Amino acid sequence: IKHHNLIPFTQRVPRSMIKNQGKTAKITCTMHGKSMGEDYVHWYLGNPGKGLQWILYNKGTKIETSPDFPRRFSAVKSGDSSILTITKVNPNDSGIYYCGVWDSHSSCRHTRDRTKTCLSLGSQHGCSWVSVYGGGEC
Repeated sequence: IKHHNLIPFTQRVPRSMIKNQGKTAKITCTMHGKSMGEDYVHWYLGNPGKGLQWILYNKGTKIETSPDFPRRFSAVKSGDSSILTITKVNPNDSGIYYCGVWDSHSSCRHTRDRTKTCLSLGSQHGCSWVSVYGGGEC
């Protein structure tokens, strides 16, 4: 659905994942009908009490990472997708991940709720879109 230059895009399944500490997590954001090419792709982490924290952006082969996030976070673009990779995950990485795309030829920023992915670590049960801690399913 196009509306005021908005381009639908979604995060590929799984919409939630549980990883053991020390493993690698990969989250994919895909736009439909448009290559990400030279667009800016931003990744964010949401956690209760912290709001959205900007992780990084990539444009072409350039990546700029927030000083608040370690180098374990990286992203690559391929065609209509951006893949966020988190190596050696730890409990602080739990949360809801969002991608947002800014068309470098437009002033519009495109974000959609469907881009979120829940990543949880640990042994506690119960994981929701609001509070992410532990080993249940979102």
